[in-house]
Amino acid sequence: MNGYERPELKVLEGAAEGVFMASGSAGGTGSTGGSDVIYMLERTQTGGQWNKVDVFTLTVTNNSAEELRDWEATLYVTSGTMTGAQVYNGWLASASMSGNKVVVTPGGGGAVGAGASIKVEVVVSYSSDGVVLKVG
Repeated sequence: MNGYERPELKVLEGAAEGVFMASGSAGGTGSTGGSDVIYMLERTQTGGQWNKVDVFTLTVTNNSAEELRDWEATLYVTSGTMTGAQVYNGWLASASMSGNKVVVTPGGGGAVGAGASIKVEVVVSYSSDGVVLKVG
């Protein structure tokens, strides 16, 4: 693929899951297909025992030569009990929750230019001691 740059992986100190990455074709969940779209998830804030709200940053990278308007990232809870999910920057994306998954789709400003990335903050509340999410 022309212009492809190998993604950099980062491990967060104190974060049980670190960073999850998945790639997929446009409109996919990021778990199958080509490598035109890369979804990367990172826990950026932990609410802790009393607050029970964590913030995850989802980075959507478009490695294609065309603007991407119809992307979808599916996040799965692998540990803990999620009670809610929303997006801070609703102009870029929206989130819907069903069971143990969160589906993030673009909002009015969520188009990703060719070779560009956007970052979406996904806020997850939980009733357990913590929650672990991964890109599916």
